[in-house]
Amino acid sequence: MLSWNEQKEQIKNLLAHHSDTKNKDSLNLKNQINLLQKEIEEIKKSNEKNVSNILISCEAQINMLKDREVFNLKQMNSTEEKFRSYKEEKDRTITLLKEEIKNLKKNFQVLNKVGKI
Repeated sequence: MLSWNEQKEQIKNLLAHHSDTKNKDSLNLKNQINLLQKEIEEIKKSNEKNVSNILISCEAQINMLKDREVFNLKQMNSTEEKFRSYKEEKDRTITLLKEEIKNLKKNFQVLNKVGKI
């Protein structure tokens, strides 16, 4: 049988060993937490970079759409201007043709009168 002092020493040794194991486990957990925190930071940075790239891409697409819209508006304005120009030309031509018809009628009437004399 062990004496009280020997038992006490054994308990101290067991507690010291248990404390060392506990400290090692605690240190391992702290290291794992640190590694996870680093991974989280890297993931955050990666996500921020991805979001930034997506925003840049969206802005570029928006700008391209705006450019297309401006181009389409310019084309539409040009087409409208051509249409206006053709309409004005058509109206001038119709007016000239009406005047020519009036002149032809007058000339025809004059020729009819001359022919009756």
